[in-house]
Amino acid sequence: MQKFILELFLTLHGIGAASGISYTNDALYVIADNSNALYRYDLLKQNLESTALIGTLQDGPIPKAEKSDFESICLRGEELLILGSGSTAKRNSLIRYNIQTKELQQEDLTSTYSTLQNNYHIDQDNFNIEGLISNDQELWLFNRGNGMAQKNGIFVIDADSYAAKGYYPIALPEIDGVATSFTDALLYEGDIYILAAAEDATSTYHDGEIKGSILAVMNLQDKTIKETILISSTHKFEGISALKKTDHRLSFVL
Repeated sequence: MQKFILELFLTLHGIGAASGISYTNDALYVIADNSNALYRYDLLKQNLESTALIGTLQDGPIPKAEKSDFESICLRGEELLILGSGSTAKRNSLIRYNIQTKELQQEDLTSTYSTLQNNYHIDQDNFNIEGLISNDQELWLFNRGNGMAQKNGIFVIDADSYAAKGYYPIALPEIDGVATSFTDALLYEGDIYILAAAEDATSTYHDGEIKGSILAVMNLQDKTIKETILISSTHKFEGISALKKTDHRLSFVL
């Protein structure tokens, strides 16, 4: 990455913050960690639609203690996979959304999350899934290391059975002496693009002072960080998707 430029792309009214973004077929699919909705913004028609992921659509932000905390979204075939963070017992849902039929299927990952914590010795206070990618027959879950133990790492599970297949700790740089931790990830043309933010807090539940965000590029095969770039010293970005590529430019939406 020779140069990174932030430009205002569009404003979506009615969404508090985008915790995950997926772009496909001229549409942006957006989730928010304080909402139970999947938002679809048609870039051609310039209209916003919303679908309830659990229950019925709710007006306004859902209280922290009650929210499903949807933090991760990725496209796998014709389905969007949407994950709760697992940071509390109420945040263990996996939603499958078919973008063609608009059918929803909800699954409970409590057992899977518990197995990952037990197998790889990461307790509930340090468990917080913030990113998801689909890699062939595997799902990679990016654990945000914003607990006391700072456990940035990637859980690998089987895409169909959700059986645990591995865990890989990842070292990320600091911003002004504050550790960065995963906020999202994207698999694109053989590389993994990682968003990470520095937040001056040691809790997966409570927010802290934001110190900035970085974009890191990871090798898919050996999981090494090839390069990092500071993209903001004031903002916490939580969602990333590739928008378009030319000979000289790769554009993301954040």
